Amino acid sequence: MRIGHVLVSRRLLLPVIVAMLFSTVQPATSEGSVASTDAGGLAPLLVELRENHGVTGLIVGIQAGDNPPVIVAAGESLPGAPASADMHFRIGALSITTLTTILLQLVDEGVVSLNTPLATWFPDYPHADAITVGMLAASRSGYRDYVRDDGFIEAFYDDVFKIWTLDELTAITFSMGMAFDPGEGFQYSHANFIILG
Repeated sequence: MRIGHVLVSRRLLLPVIVAMLFSTVQPATSEGSVASTDAGGLAPLLVELRENHGVTGLIVGIQAGDNPPVIVAAGESLPGAPASADMHFRIGALSITTLTTILLQLVDEGVVSLNTPLATWFPDYPHADAITVGMLAASRSGYRDYVRDDGFIEAFYDDVFKIWTLDELTAITFSMGMAFDPGEGFQYSHANFIILG
């Protein structure tokens, strides 16, 4: 029960952060533009949120209107490594929404079809003539997920800062064989989205 409580609490934390941070954005000026957010005012809020909700570290950015973004950090990114505003981190699942939205925009513009085969760009990939970009976006390609490979997991934890190439990740995926024939099932795989990207 405790694990479920922690997960629910952390999911609910994002709306709390957003509400608290946006309450620090100054209201619109008489000219109609939004005034800049004060970084000094955000830092204590992040410290308070981190301490009250058991979050190890936070990096938050806010941009109001055409003003430059304000980025503030609190806590640690790793044990002994303070979080800082100049750090980069993966956007995780947001990239899936972004990629599929861009794909659908390209479909609307007539640049590509959901039925365009992967072989158009990657003819040497397994089943590339049978897998479409639509299958990649819908996790129906049949490609397995490289994050479930023991060798990948070990290498990832040996160097969490390693920048993996498309070739490295797809080689792991392809070495795992197919989960099912293209279009014949559903299985989430990070490989679908790195290839789509």
